[in-house]
Amino acid sequence: PNGTTVAQIPRVIVNFNLLDGLSGKIGVNSIKDITVENAVFNLTYTHKLWLDIVQLINFENLEKDDKTKKTSTNREPFAGKFTVKKSNLNLNFEDKQFKFNELNFFADLTKNPLLLAKLEIKEKDTHFDIDFNFTPEKTTIKGTAKNIVATDVMAVLPPIGNIKIVSGKIPSTNFIAERQQKIWQLTMQGNVENLSGSALDYKLDSINGSFNLNNQSLKLNNFNLNLENQAIKLDGQVNLQPTPAYDLVANAPNFYISALSPSLAISEPVAIAAKISGALDAPKVDGTFSLASVTFEPLTLTNVHGNFNYFNTVLNITNAQAQAFNGVVYAAGNIYLVPKTFSFNVSGENLDSTQATGTQIKGPLQFSLTTSGTAEASSANAQGSFAIYDGDFAGIPFNSLQGDFTRANEKMNFSNIIIKTFAGTFNSSAIQDAAG
Repeated sequence: PNGTTVAQIPRVIVNFNLLDGLSGKIGVNSIKDITVENAVFNLTYTHKLWLDIVQLINFENLEKDDKTKKTSTNREPFAGKFTVKKSNLNLNFEDKQFKFNELNFFADLTKNPLLLAKLEIKEKDTHFDIDFNFTPEKTTIKGTAKNIVATDVMAVLPPIGNIKIVSGKIPSTNFIAERQQKIWQLTMQGNVENLSGSALDYKLDSINGSFNLNNQSLKLNNFNLNLENQAIKLDGQVNLQPTPAYDLVANAPNFYISALSPSLAISEPVAIAAKISGALDAPKVDGTFSLASVTFEPLTLTNVHGNFNYFNTVLNITNAQAQAFNGVVYAAGNIYLVPKTFSFNVSGENLDSTQATGTQIKGPLQFSLTTSGTAEASSANAQGSFAIYDGDFAGIPFNSLQGDFTRANEKMNFSNIIIKTFAGTFNSSAIQDAAG
């Protein structure tokens, strides 16, 4: 059609009924079997038209008009066996090109209206075995696929947000597709092995697990993956009807947040539990996190826990709380995965000022600060204010001690310090570096 070569067939073997030949009554129904060898097929598949070869092969002249209806009804359909051996297939699947260097096919049309067929396709390690059973009332397609290249599968699927798969295999898949009353039902089971790629330009690898697919959902079982070398386990499903959406649970018991935002300088592992929902191209994540301790000089925080949510490349931290120097520290803010920056508001109440400052100052310390940074580990900076009421320094009582501070390049700068005592008001400033 349109000058396109659909098939090149160098050798065809046709067996027919000898008696029909001798009597001069040779027709389609005289053919017992047809065998094609060493052919090359160039086929095109689209969701709308299916395989183009099905539209081109038209033994029975299905497009009848009134003038040809009488003659066409006298035609006998082919009722023999059709075999293709040792052939090649070039398949255009929704504008994606695939090559298979070994194709074998067998169809038995002798039991009309029952049609039985078997298809075998190989390309290097990839192997498809498919059995077909057609009747007017029901169609069953049952098969296995081995060692499918993951990038070939992703090439024919719609884009999944910012997720890209660049390597890996689907080593084993079993599937059954059944049609009854013009409705298709699909079931598929399989597993994936060592997939790798990226999500929002963060590295994904070591993706392994099994799956179950049907018309309604894709279920993931014990899916394990690494995000920037941090292990995550996924369970749940991706709903396909009525609107495609995630319904997954994720757990990462030892996740190093520095993999996503190095400038936060959190070197301790974080335990994360989350639920993933939302559309395939706009996932939402809601969860909790906790870690035993973390140090942001001069603060050492323990029993750290809080909530987070993710949407549209922004990780929002809420209700974060920790213990520090016998007091409580609160935090809230955002980690922007693109372009890998962060900003937080932090406050503290009733901290032991002697432990917090490493000095002889006593009294309940409270503070508030804002901190931000980029992907560079040394970029974090902070600025804020502090206050201590009804305290003392080296045994000398004061009514209040207040001031401002900044932190950059591992150095603390204190300014606008005002000390109010029974004897008057005093002003001061100070610098604290990494050595104290």
